[in-house]
Amino acid sequence: GMLSLKLLSFIPCKYTGCTVLGSTAFCILAQKQRLRKLLEPIPQALNEALEVGSIVHASVCLLEVISIRLVTGDNLYSLGKFARNILYQQRINELDNKVISQVKCLLQLILNLQCEDYGTWKDATLLNGEIMNEDQYKSVKGRDSSTFYFCKMFLNFMFGFYKEAHMFGKKICQSFLVKSCVALSTIFEFYYSLSSYRCYEIHPRRRKYLRTARRYRRLVRRRHRNGNPNATPCYRLLEVEELRHTSDEISELSDACTLAIELQMVEGYSHLEALANEQAGRIFGALRCYAADRYLNKAIFVYKNKWGATAKCLWLQAAHKYYGEGRSHHQSKSKNNNNNNENNISSVPHEVFLSNHQGEDSTTVPSTLEDTEPCNTSNLLFKEKIRE
Repeated sequence: GMLSLKLLSFIPCKYTGCTVLGSTAFCILAQKQRLRKLLEPIPQALNEALEVGSIVHASVCLLEVISIRLVTGDNLYSLGKFARNILYQQRINELDNKVISQVKCLLQLILNLQCEDYGTWKDATLLNGEIMNEDQYKSVKGRDSSTFYFCKMFLNFMFGFYKEAHMFGKKICQSFLVKSCVALSTIFEFYYSLSSYRCYEIHPRRRKYLRTARRYRRLVRRRHRNGNPNATPCYRLLEVEELRHTSDEISELSDACTLAIELQMVEGYSHLEALANEQAGRIFGALRCYAADRYLNKAIFVYKNKWGATAKCLWLQAAHKYYGEGRSHHQSKSKNNNNNNENNISSVPHEVFLSNHQGEDSTTVPSTLEDTEPCNTSNLLFKEKIRE
């Protein structure tokens, strides 16, 4: 793998700079090198491919750039702007091949996470919008199903439809995407394991979800023990999920959550940092611990201001208010829902609420964005500066 990297640095990028995402050399390097380091020579290869008019090579480089930057948690606004400029200015979107279909799926996923005006949260999981149409994509022969299902799994997980996320993950378990690319296979195994854990929390009698979650957690652990630096942040989060099912000690859970959050901050993975805070808030919210508010506020801040996922931020605000009401039922407020408002957004899917809430007094679930309370960003920034 190291020899391949050295050879690529000496051979002109015009011919070999665009390392195919599923190539053997790239897969070997992705097991020992951080993805951000592998990303460094690709923009140069992309520019050179565009200069010489090699649109096919440019599309491959663009796919690599988007995939790696998405996996490593780069800001979605800058990533989406960069990808759209390349697609439209260089006429790459006119090509009809599998690589471009993969690029369009990933770009539409990025735009879905930024949109603010969905009719329902289920609409946020559909790959419909500026770049592509889901129904038309399904009717195309020779399309790349693995990337399409991966994007669907990712969006369903982000917006709380864990059962659907598990279903799409099951469809791509044996796909080319998972087998060929270590970089994407690790993140797939991570989200598939997480969605299985969440499904088990909602349906505790269905042990198949827990078995699936633990099986894919072991795969991520194997990559971590083999020295893959890209698997370590994912494995720390899965450790917290496993600990949640084996221990109710708040101090032990708090230490594990803190370790996972700090690791994401050191690595610079903003999306995993937000996910780790959301995970901690969800766990402590189920345990009726007031530390959940702090974690969920931090998750909302990171999702919106560091990662740029505005839609996910709005969704989590609705869930955040629910957790707050769940810990103090006597302070629940009556809500007036305006069904005639065209901008109404439907309630957060029931999958977000853990089975721990079952059997307790019912609380009102926020049904519109007007029912949610935005986080106090200025106070959060002030506290962060004080802590640093």
